[in-house]
Amino acid sequence: MGKLTNAKIQKLNEPGRFGDGGNLWLQVSKWGTKSWVLRYWVNGKERNCGLGPIELVSLSDARQRALKIRRQLLDGNDPIDERRAARVAARLERAKQVSFGKCALDYIAAHRPSWKSDRHHKQWLALEWQCKAIWTLPVGSVDTEQVLSVLKPFWESRTITAVRIRARIDMVLGYAAGRGLRPSGDNPARWRGHLESMLPKPGRITKVEHHKAIPVAEIPAFAAGLRARDDIAAKALEIVLLTALRSSEVADAKWSELDFTANVWVIPAERMKAGVEHSVPLSGRVIEIFKSIHPVKGTDLIFEGIKSGDNTGSLLAVMRELAGKGQTVHGLRSSFRDWCSENTNFPREIAERALAHRIENKSERAYSRSALLEKRRKLMDQWARYCASPPVVAGGTVVEMVRA
Repeated sequence: MGKLTNAKIQKLNEPGRFGDGGNLWLQVSKWGTKSWVLRYWVNGKERNCGLGPIELVSLSDARQRALKIRRQLLDGNDPIDERRAARVAARLERAKQVSFGKCALDYIAAHRPSWKSDRHHKQWLALEWQCKAIWTLPVGSVDTEQVLSVLKPFWESRTITAVRIRARIDMVLGYAAGRGLRPSGDNPARWRGHLESMLPKPGRITKVEHHKAIPVAEIPAFAAGLRARDDIAAKALEIVLLTALRSSEVADAKWSELDFTANVWVIPAERMKAGVEHSVPLSGRVIEIFKSIHPVKGTDLIFEGIKSGDNTGSLLAVMRELAGKGQTVHGLRSSFRDWCSENTNFPREIAERALAHRIENKSERAYSRSALLEKRRKLMDQWARYCASPPVVAGGTVVEMVRA
């Protein structure tokens, strides 16, 4: 014991470890910094406990600290484990000052750049009133009963909404655990192996309701109603109809995406639900609509003033005025798909590619890599001709669209 002296410590500059005895070491780094380390073994495993730099811990202090740790080890206490436990406890104590609401807003801010639509952002912001029972509680203390208190009022009456709320709570609590604001692995909002035993399965208490679609036979009359109008919402809705795109993909359309030489509309991957670039062959009527719109100075947006994902605003208003209450803009895609199946001989993968659906079958996905653009052009031209056909049904009766 006591092999080192203060004078010797000052002279030691070569990188390495220099023993004082009793497994107390002076460690000299390659950068010349010097610090104290106590080496010991727990269950046959070597551990090295840092005691501090020589600028703050003198030789005598290091020996006293080493003695204290040896006594802890004698009592069966590992100082490294105790330090870690103390840090965890300190983080959890700090978490008491961070509410679930604050953590949710931090999560939203961190992930907002990756979300494709304002609608998705607004759905996340709705957590403030959906989770009002836990919004101001410390995120580190949110438990299963509190999560259930949020979910139960929605679970049977608004099941799909409740499922989304649970998933978002799960993600916020996981984010909090990652930041050290609650214990990792302890997520009271997880479904599998936890909440699934306390709540009825969503599929057993609600059925999937597909978007209501205009019957194929009534599409020509609906299209005629759109052509009779000259407002920007009707033009956007007619393009939704003729291209089989989602409303958000049309609402956010940009002039720079259109190629009137090749008659193709190329929508970048970041604007598509599947995250894959989508090329849309433009029929003559679609080109006519685009060219009837006067560009707004200072913006590349074609439909300036129509909100992204406008399924509850101007597009839906036009939809209901012409087709009746209960119809949805998204249902036009279903009408197109029904027409493809019932009225054409085009292969299934052509229709699926036109809808920009993700193709799960590997062989079909490989076949569709070419985007099948010319085959889809024939399909979309035929669809445009059908939409422009006289609005009649079997028996020659003109279909009169419902007016709100």
